[in-house]
Amino acid sequence: MVTSWRRAAAAFLLLGAGACVRDSGAAVLGARDDRLVTLRTSGRGEIAFVVAARMTEGARHVVVLDAAAPYVKVFDHDGRLQAAFMRKGGGPGELEAPAALATSGDTAILVADARGGLSVFDLAGRLKQHTRPLGIVPLAAAAGCDGGWMLYGPIARAGTPTWLHDVRLADGGATVRSALLDTLPAQGIGIGLAYGLVGDGRSLVLRHEAGSAVYARRCGAAAPSLVFHTATRRAAREIQAGYGRQVTRTGPGTRALAGMAEVAGGVVLADVFAGGGTELSLHARGGATTSRRIAGAWFLRDSGPDGVLVSTDDPEPRLYVLRPSAFERLFARR
Repeated sequence: MVTSWRRAAAAFLLLGAGACVRDSGAAVLGARDDRLVTLRTSGRGEIAFVVAARMTEGARHVVVLDAAAPYVKVFDHDGRLQAAFMRKGGGPGELEAPAALATSGDTAILVADARGGLSVFDLAGRLKQHTRPLGIVPLAAAAGCDGGWMLYGPIARAGTPTWLHDVRLADGGATVRSALLDTLPAQGIGIGLAYGLVGDGRSLVLRHEAGSAVYARRCGAAAPSLVFHTATRRAAREIQAGYGRQVTRTGPGTRALAGMAEVAGGVVLADVFAGGGTELSLHARGGATTSRRIAGAWFLRDSGPDGVLVSTDDPEPRLYVLRPSAFERLFARR
């Protein structure tokens, strides 16, 4: 099963994101000295394809949402697999199709099914809460305020959809408060890393591609506030959604959205090129923007004060927690 997923993923990447094409003139990310955690993704920890990944508080654990069952894999700070759970199915604690993942503290994991069902586990894989689909198309998730969860994705209903949802689970049900009205993107909706969302339970930063903008929201605020608009330079023909990203088949400038990270200097957005290489753009708090081209296909999965979680699929899934200083040096170089 894992082999078939890898073959499908490799074909997809060669078609859309060019993960196996090197950009020899680019900078390098993920140098050994910058790695705080290296996940051991072979043997028991084998991963078919990373749909989403999150760090727990203090980067004490890394949780991966895999494209193949068991869908959730928990690794410790030494990169060793600690737990693997969640099988395919439609019952409580089971998953039809993996869509989004979030962690809270160093104790809880939220998993969202593509159909909108939510399950909460502890780090050992014991099911704590489950709720039926809420009518939200889950694209990303993060820890919310006061023990809640934040879901990003449109509510499937008539009219202009809302995209950001404060979800509180209790007694098999949920209460939802929604914000961020915006029309659906004409080119369709991706899953997982087609959009970026990072949050630590006190604040969050959101890359909202339907509005080509980055928003921020702090606990207590009724709605997110605009931080800056992003450039829209991707080709818009024959877009495919899948495997956590959104790509087109055509155009030398084709990009796959590859996540976001919050660092000391501002917000970093990642885009993978069809022709090879990844562009990282630092949007500084003062308004300046600096871009760097790096070799290979890299995806920004999560970030926090203790590090930035990144992954690459060349030639197989690899994940690292990097020191924040790695990005400081990258953008400081001339």
